[in-house]
Amino acid sequence: MTVDQTHKIFPRVFESTDSIRVEFERNGFVSIKKLLSPDLVNEIASSLRTLFSPYSHQPELETDSAIIQLNKNDKKMLHQLHSAAQRISELRRIPDVLAPTVQAISGLKSPVFELSGGFLLGMPEDSRLVYEFHQESNFMKGFSAIYNFHFPILRDSTTENGTMSALRGSHKLGTLPFKKEKVSHDSYTNLVPLKIERIKSDHEEVHFILEVGDCVVFHQDLIHRSNFNSSTLCRLVGTSRLTQDVPIAWSPSTSSDL
Repeated sequence: MTVDQTHKIFPRVFESTDSIRVEFERNGFVSIKKLLSPDLVNEIASSLRTLFSPYSHQPELETDSAIIQLNKNDKKMLHQLHSAAQRISELRRIPDVLAPTVQAISGLKSPVFELSGGFLLGMPEDSRLVYEFHQESNFMKGFSAIYNFHFPILRDSTTENGTMSALRGSHKLGTLPFKKEKVSHDSYTNLVPLKIERIKSDHEEVHFILEVGDCVVFHQDLIHRSNFNSSTLCRLVGTSRLTQDVPIAWSPSTSSDL
């Protein structure tokens, strides 16, 4: 994939919480430099290596080789390990780290709740687990605001390995009607907004270039997608969805990670 430099979003350090809020409200996203500490990201990566290493044939690439081989030979086991990975203890520390950013964007000091958190595998040269354009609000209904965080774990996210992209400012369209699409029976279900081609023509698509430790947070109505990974290694990324609404009637089964 060739993407013009002007369509790439690079994270930066913000001087104030007001500037974070302004950028989020204007674009529907904000990309923040080194929001997660190297130690925490390394601990997450280490736990993933331990989880996947029994299925690896390349000690230097334990997580990648296990995911790639299981995707070819045992998708059921890959699904089970992916589900288990969502529950590693280090991942449960992420919401506490991200909560101040939620409060900075909302301007509210009320408690922050985690709705879901996990990993997207970003497998190389495979379109089965690639999300088309969608809005998180259509997967997770009933909340006035959801703050969606996306951060690389094993390596940087680039256009070559299929980094997430978004239609800048599309959150201002609100929650849109959609059609369901699947590329195969065992792929993700995509909830693609109706008239997506027209929406794409009216909004600039930008690609998030992220180093390990960087994090992009985006609005629940921002239209976004993952992209095809043309590299030879996985683009494993963490996700965390946070809200300040009290999630009394919400069930995790509605999460778009499923």
